[in-house]
Amino acid sequence: MSAFQVANSSNRRGIILGISGAGTRGQGNLATAINNIASDPELPFFFDPVGVYTPGGNGARTLKTRFFPQATVFEGPRGYEQMMKTSLRRENEIAAVIIASPNQCHEEQTKTAMKGGIDGVSGIYVDKPIALLDTGVQGVSEAIRETRFSGVIVVGLPFRLDPTIQGLGEMLVDEVLDIGDVVSISHRGTLNLVKEGEEAGNWKCGYGMGDPISMFGIHLVDMQIELMAQLGNTLTISPGGIVIGKTWRHNNSRFTLDTGVDARIQYYDYTNKTTPAGELHVDVDAPEFSLNWEIIGNRGSLKMNQNRDGKSIQFTGRAGEHELTEEEIAKHAPDYCKTHGHAATRELLDWGTAITQFGEYHPAASFYKVMRNEWVGHAIMLSARSGEEIRLG
Repeated sequence: MSAFQVANSSNRRGIILGISGAGTRGQGNLATAINNIASDPELPFFFDPVGVYTPGGNGARTLKTRFFPQATVFEGPRGYEQMMKTSLRRENEIAAVIIASPNQCHEEQTKTAMKGGIDGVSGIYVDKPIALLDTGVQGVSEAIRETRFSGVIVVGLPFRLDPTIQGLGEMLVDEVLDIGDVVSISHRGTLNLVKEGEEAGNWKCGYGMGDPISMFGIHLVDMQIELMAQLGNTLTISPGGIVIGKTWRHNNSRFTLDTGVDARIQYYDYTNKTTPAGELHVDVDAPEFSLNWEIIGNRGSLKMNQNRDGKSIQFTGRAGEHELTEEEIAKHAPDYCKTHGHAATRELLDWGTAITQFGEYHPAASFYKVMRNEWVGHAIMLSARSGEEIRLG
């Protein structure tokens, strides 16, 4: 018997689930997290995927074959709406939607989930960002009010919760590994996104997809914001750009963020290789997710590299005149063993708890996030409680 068959035969509460998107996120972290939750008999609820959607259907069929044999595949231009109106409409069932589609689809699919005819949908999990422009976020906010949506909307930020990123932040404030005041946080990867026109029919292509930094690179920015937050810096960024009230521009896919209280943007001077005094240089180069980071302080540096096996991490660093060995760093480092789907499992657990114990929560007048008290940065999910103004952050 599958984990879902076992869970369905138990006394656990099932949340019927529709999934839009079956790419890296759908087939990786989210599918793993859904299976993790279904396989844990101690949890009071589980997610039961009954529908999966991609426009061409191939990704959805792969998701069904690999992870969710019980799910129905939906495809075509109206497949998303059909999934919600058929698979997710069941009497006396809690229904929820996961939106892990390309970023330019998030806004409309979120609004459709609220007003598209789902009777009593209780939860919407939309992968970061909820929209590419501030006007799009305002449109979602208006849809919440117009439809009187009373479910729980969560904007997914699983990568900032990755144990490796959390541990790296702890190391940055470790006095034994004192590299001084951090002045630069950089990530290195290789571009791995489809170019417009290279693959006909791929919904990552076409008008409105944005730049790579608006696609998967958005998670890299969020991880960097998390590292800055652990260092005591705060930053506010628009959903599809970098700074409130302005459009971001890129310089070889690199940019610098000012950590001053006014949250201005400062562009790194690559000609003179300087950053204005008192500002933290945050660098993204051709973003693809990996765990290759370099943190530079005024007294030393720390590098973290993901090995070719994709699982183990290697560290190098320098504090003052002393070159830190990997063994020395390991003495003070938290457990860096990355568990696939770990952070996404935490997010979905909190989301499911909010859905199944909804009486303990206020209706969503804005974007509700269960996990964190600080609301730093890029996800547009401030003002969690009913009656508060919706703010962009």
